[in-house]
Order: sequence, then C-alpha cells, then structure tokens
Amino acid sequence: MTLPPLLTRKQRTGMTRQLTTHNATITTAAVEVKTLTIRGKQVSLSVFRQLREEPLIADDGTLNGVPWGTVNYHPDKCTDLAEHWHIVWQHGQELRRARVFAKPDFDREPYEHGTFWAEEADLFVEVWAHEWLHGRVSNQPLPRDRHHTWGAGRFLTEVKFNMDGLTVGAVVNDTAINALNARLELDYARKQMESSGYDWQQEQLAKAEARAADTLAALDAGIDDWNITFDEAHAAYRKAVADEVARRRRHRDVRATLAQLPQLFIAV
Repeated sequence: MTLPPLLTRKQRTGMTRQLTTHNATITTAAVEVKTLTIRGKQVSLSVFRQLREEPLIADDGTLNGVPWGTVNYHPDKCTDLAEHWHIVWQHGQELRRARVFAKPDFDREPYEHGTFWAEEADLFVEVWAHEWLHGRVSNQPLPRDRHHTWGAGRFLTEVKFNMDGLTVGAVVNDTAINALNARLELDYARKQMESSGYDWQQEQLAKAEARAADTLAALDAGIDDWNITFDEAHAAYRKAVADEVARRRRHRDVRATLAQLPQLFIAV
C-alpha cells in the first residue's frame, strides 16, 4: 500500500484557512422582541404610568420582588438624572414599576466614595478618648484643629478612618470633646507654669485642673451609662463596618444583574 505524501505545515495551514462552499456556513441570528401584555393586549404608555412606583431594591441591597425587564420610557421627565433604568417588577400577584439608578447613591456624584457614618463609630471614638484620658491607651483618635493653634489649641469634633476600603466617619459629642479640650488646656497651663511660674499662672493651672476634673467626671458618667468596654465598642464598630461593606457589595452586585434584564416593549 502506498501512503499519501506528507503535507508541509504551510500547506496544512493554507487548507484550514481557505474558505470554500464545503467549509463555510451562514448563521442567521434571531432577534427576540419581548412585549409587555395584559390579557394578550400590549401594555400602553398610559397603563405603564398607572403602575404603582415602589423601590425594587431594599436598603440592605436585596430585591423586594421579581424583576421582569426594563422599559425605555421616562414617565417622570427624568432623563437628565444620572444613568438609571425603569424596571417593571412583580410584587406578589401585582406589578410595580421602579426607577433604579445604575450606581447606588454611595457611588454616585456627589456621593462617590461616600463616607459611612455610624453610631457604632461615634461610640467607639468616645470610649477610645475616654481610655486615653485615663491613661489606659497611648494615643487618642481625634486630629487637632490646624486653624486653632494659639494657646492650648482644640480638637476637631469629627474624625475619619479607612477600614476595609471604606471611609468611616465618627462625630464626637460635646461631653467627650469638652473633656479632651480641657486636657489640652491643662497640659498648656502646666507648661506655662513650668516655664515661668508666675502667681497668675498658678491660678490658671488650678482652674485648668478643676475644669479637666469636672469634664472627665461628666464623660465618666456618660460611659457608665453605655455600660460598654473598649474592646466591646471596638468589636461593635468593626461589625458595623463589615456589615456596611457587605451591604454595598450587594447593591453593586444586584445592579450588575439588573443590567442584564431584557427590554420590554410597550405600545405608544
């Protein structure tokens, strides 16, 4: 038996690349048009407007019902708003419509990279400051006011942290900020007394000591009312941040899913 001659690589490549009536086919893509109908009749714009408008996405990032599709119609003259969809969705046995922004509010301008403000963060900062004032930790959380540098200076009443890619903000209440600023005044009075030792500076030091003691006592009372330790406050703060990170992820993920919804055509 005589074997056929071996083909070169160039010959084999040329054969596979050459289109002929034997190796080429034509594929026709079918386009499916989905229409929104009620009892077999196509829904009109006026009927669509009559659908009750309710949020499709809950605050926790989950869906309140089953989305059917999007409608390329803006019944509320909202075309100038940020990118959004008008979605028909099912709530129980009834239909609803919802305006859903392609980006959640914390990712949209001017909210982009929006700070997460939480009571757990406020409490954590207050307890942290309390621990520092009692000398149980080496540092305190608040930045100094750079525009108030004369004399004892002042602490800012807000602070921001970066945790798990999230900017977390905390607001310090008056009781805590008064105690912190009183400590600055006391430290300043002590330095003044050490540098010169005038009688009037002794009086200022006594007043600063009294104010520091009074404001710290008020802060102690507030912390006692909370009945929470530093570690407990820190754990609650970390949990609140983790929950918010997960919530924001759900909001982004559900919108990625909604972006794939089919368009529903309605009658003019």
